[in-house]
Amino acid sequence: MQNAEGYRNLLSILWEARLTVDRRQAPPLPVLNLSELAARSAGLVILSGSYDGEIRTLARSGLITTAVETVRRYNNLFGQGRFYLELVPVGKNEPPHINRGLVRIAEEVRVPVVAAADPRADGERADGGRVVLPSAEEMQ
Repeated sequence: MQNAEGYRNLLSILWEARLTVDRRQAPPLPVLNLSELAARSAGLVILSGSYDGEIRTLARSGLITTAVETVRRYNNLFGQGRFYLELVPVGKNEPPHINRGLVRIAEEVRVPVVAAADPRADGERADGGRVVLPSAEEMQ
Protein backbone atom coordinates (compact mmCIF):
# COMPACT_ATOMS: atom_id res chain seq x y z
CA MET A 1 0.00 0.00 0.00
CA GLN A 2 1.22 3.47 -0.82
CA ASN A 3 -0.89 5.63 1.49
CA ALA A 4 -4.01 5.95 3.66
CA GLU A 5 -6.27 5.87 0.61
CA GLY A 6 -4.69 2.55 -0.33
CA TYR A 7 -5.39 1.20 3.14
CA ARG A 8 -9.06 2.23 2.91
CA ASN A 9 -9.31 0.70 -0.56
CA LEU A 10 -7.72 -2.54 0.64
CA LEU A 11 -10.27 -2.82 3.44
CA SER A 12 -13.08 -2.14 0.96
CA ILE A 13 -11.75 -4.75 -1.48
CA LEU A 14 -11.42 -7.37 1.24
CA TRP A 15 -14.93 -6.67 2.54
CA GLU A 16 -16.48 -6.88 -0.93
CA ALA A 17 -14.57 -10.07 -1.79
CA ARG A 18 -15.72 -11.67 1.45
CA LEU A 19 -19.34 -10.89 0.60
CA THR A 20 -18.97 -12.38 -2.87
CA VAL A 21 -18.00 -16.02 -2.37
CA ASP A 22 -17.56 -18.65 -5.08
CA ARG A 23 -19.35 -21.60 -3.49
CA ARG A 24 -18.28 -23.92 -6.31
CA GLN A 25 -14.81 -23.96 -4.75
CA ALA A 26 -13.99 -26.21 -1.81
CA PRO A 27 -13.56 -24.45 0.53
CA PRO A 28 -15.59 -21.50 -0.82
CA LEU A 29 -13.26 -18.68 -1.90
CA PRO A 30 -13.80 -14.91 -1.80
CA VAL A 31 -13.86 -13.39 -5.29
CA LEU A 32 -13.61 -9.94 -6.84
CA ASN A 33 -13.58 -9.26 -10.54
CA LEU A 34 -10.78 -7.30 -12.15
CA SER A 35 -12.84 -4.19 -12.93
CA GLU A 36 -13.95 -3.94 -9.27
CA LEU A 37 -10.35 -4.29 -8.15
CA ALA A 38 -9.15 -1.64 -10.62
CA ALA A 39 -11.88 0.77 -9.52
CA ARG A 40 -10.56 0.62 -5.94
CA SER A 41 -6.85 0.31 -6.62
CA ALA A 42 -5.78 3.91 -5.91
CA GLY A 43 -3.02 3.92 -3.33
CA LEU A 44 -2.29 0.22 -3.76
CA VAL A 45 0.68 -1.62 -5.21
CA ILE A 46 -0.48 -4.60 -7.26
CA LEU A 47 1.65 -7.76 -7.58
CA SER A 48 1.29 -10.19 -10.47
CA GLY A 49 1.00 -13.30 -8.31
CA SER A 50 3.29 -16.07 -7.24
CA TYR A 51 3.63 -19.61 -8.59
CA ASP A 52 0.01 -19.95 -9.65
CA GLY A 53 -0.39 -16.36 -10.86
CA GLU A 54 -1.77 -15.84 -14.35
CA ILE A 55 1.40 -14.37 -15.86
CA ARG A 56 3.81 -16.95 -14.45
CA THR A 57 1.43 -19.72 -15.54
CA LEU A 58 1.33 -18.32 -19.08
CA ALA A 59 5.14 -18.04 -19.19
CA ARG A 60 5.55 -21.57 -17.78
CA SER A 61 3.28 -22.83 -20.55
CA GLY A 62 5.36 -21.09 -23.22
CA LEU A 63 2.64 -18.53 -24.01
CA ILE A 64 5.07 -15.61 -23.87
CA THR A 65 3.16 -13.31 -26.24
CA THR A 66 0.01 -13.75 -24.16
CA ALA A 67 2.02 -13.16 -20.97
CA VAL A 68 3.40 -9.89 -22.41
CA GLU A 69 -0.10 -8.76 -23.45
CA THR A 70 -1.41 -9.60 -19.96
CA VAL A 71 1.36 -7.59 -18.27
CA ARG A 72 0.57 -4.65 -20.58
CA ARG A 73 -3.14 -4.90 -19.78
CA TYR A 74 -2.55 -4.95 -16.00
CA ASN A 75 0.00 -2.14 -16.21
CA ASN A 76 -2.49 0.01 -18.15
CA LEU A 77 -5.34 -0.94 -15.84
CA PHE A 78 -3.56 -0.19 -12.56
CA GLY A 79 -1.17 2.54 -13.72
CA GLN A 80 2.52 2.83 -14.48
CA GLY A 81 4.68 2.07 -11.45
CA ARG A 82 1.89 0.44 -9.43
CA PHE A 83 1.82 -2.99 -11.07
CA TYR A 84 4.84 -5.18 -10.25
CA LEU A 85 5.87 -8.45 -11.85
CA GLU A 86 6.57 -10.89 -9.02
CA LEU A 87 9.61 -13.19 -9.11
CA VAL A 88 9.89 -16.23 -6.86
CA PRO A 89 12.40 -19.09 -6.66
CA VAL A 90 12.00 -21.56 -9.51
CA GLY A 91 9.45 -24.27 -8.70
CA LYS A 92 9.88 -28.01 -9.15
CA ASN A 93 7.88 -28.19 -12.39
CA GLU A 94 9.21 -25.01 -13.97
CA PRO A 95 11.92 -24.42 -16.54
CA PRO A 96 15.08 -23.13 -14.81
CA HIS A 97 15.10 -19.95 -16.92
CA ILE A 98 11.54 -18.80 -16.11
CA ASN A 99 12.58 -15.83 -13.96
CA ARG A 100 14.96 -14.57 -16.65
CA GLY A 101 12.04 -14.71 -19.09
CA LEU A 102 9.81 -12.78 -16.68
CA VAL A 103 12.52 -10.13 -16.23
CA ARG A 104 12.71 -9.77 -20.04
CA ILE A 105 8.92 -9.29 -20.13
CA ALA A 106 9.17 -6.66 -17.38
CA GLU A 107 11.90 -4.83 -19.28
CA GLU A 108 9.92 -4.92 -22.53
CA VAL A 109 6.73 -3.57 -20.92
CA ARG A 110 8.67 -1.31 -18.51
CA VAL A 111 7.14 -2.60 -15.30
CA PRO A 112 9.09 -2.97 -12.06
CA VAL A 113 9.82 -6.39 -10.58
CA VAL A 114 9.68 -7.50 -6.96
CA ALA A 115 11.48 -10.54 -5.57
CA ALA A 116 9.41 -12.63 -3.18
CA ALA A 117 9.50 -16.06 -1.63
CA ASP A 118 6.65 -18.30 -0.59
CA PRO A 119 7.30 -19.07 3.09
CA ARG A 120 5.02 -22.13 3.07
CA ALA A 121 5.82 -25.75 2.33
CA ASP A 122 2.85 -28.12 2.25
CA GLY A 123 0.71 -25.56 4.06
CA GLU A 124 3.21 -25.03 6.88
CA ARG A 125 5.67 -22.19 7.29
CA ALA A 126 9.00 -23.60 6.23
CA ASP A 127 11.05 -20.76 7.66
CA GLY A 128 10.10 -20.91 11.34
CA GLY A 129 8.08 -17.71 11.09
CA ARG A 130 10.83 -15.55 9.60
CA VAL A 131 10.64 -13.79 6.26
CA VAL A 132 13.47 -15.11 4.12
CA LEU A 133 14.44 -13.50 0.84
CA PRO A 134 15.90 -15.82 -1.79
CA SER A 135 19.48 -15.36 -2.96
CA ALA A 136 20.27 -14.12 -6.47
CA GLU A 137 21.23 -17.67 -7.44
CA GLU A 138 17.88 -19.05 -6.24
CA MET A 139 16.02 -16.42 -8.29
CA GLN A 140 17.63 -17.63 -11.53
